[in-house]
Amino acid sequence: MSSKCMRCNAKKDAHKGRDMLCRIPDEPKKVEVPQAPAPSIPTQMVAAGRPALPQVPPRPATAPRPATAPRPATAPQPQFRNPPGSWGAFFSYHQTDKGKALGAILYSELKDKGVPMWFDIKMRDKATAAMEEGVKGSRAFLLLASKGYLTREFCVMELRLALRLGMRIVVLHAQDEQGILGGFFRDAAAMGMEGLGDEEALPLIFNDPDFVDLTVSKIIRKSGL
Repeated sequence: MSSKCMRCNAKKDAHKGRDMLCRIPDEPKKVEVPQAPAPSIPTQMVAAGRPALPQVPPRPATAPRPATAPRPATAPQPQFRNPPGSWGAFFSYHQTDKGKALGAILYSELKDKGVPMWFDIKMRDKATAAMEEGVKGSRAFLLLASKGYLTREFCVMELRLALRLGMRIVVLHAQDEQGILGGFFRDAAAMGMEGLGDEEALPLIFNDPDFVDLTVSKIIRKSGL
């Protein structure tokens, strides 16, 4: 038998009795005392004599948003060679200095009255396809009759297209060229373009400011614009 205590490792003489058990009392066990929860901030403030902060109510639960219907696909916008693609009138003429000058005045006067006119000088694209697009996109066809008009390939092409589409054709002429109209209508009929002379042709009187507005008003009325 060992001469030392099995618990405290002391010699036998340090104990009273013969059982060699340690008589040294055990250390008291620590008892866990539950801690009270820390007071909230408003409670601390009330205890300190200060007014408590107002309690913020919880946010109400939000209802789920309804599913939105998908947006319908938009049709692609047409691409025009010369925007906007629709015109009040198409101006067809033989490209002489006189024709260009009269067309420029008519273009400006019609524009001031809210009537857009397809006039090749003002167009970005002057190709054959652009001319055809201009005729098809116009409500009226303004033809400036001249001696060389029916000899020009593009003029004849524009006129035939206007006749095929059944467009309203208004024949115009320079103030000093009224005498060419008879031969112009006969030549057009011989080329299979009858009916151009059924209505009175309108003179472009732009050299007198008093007649400019009257001339343009007659063209608009006769064209149905």
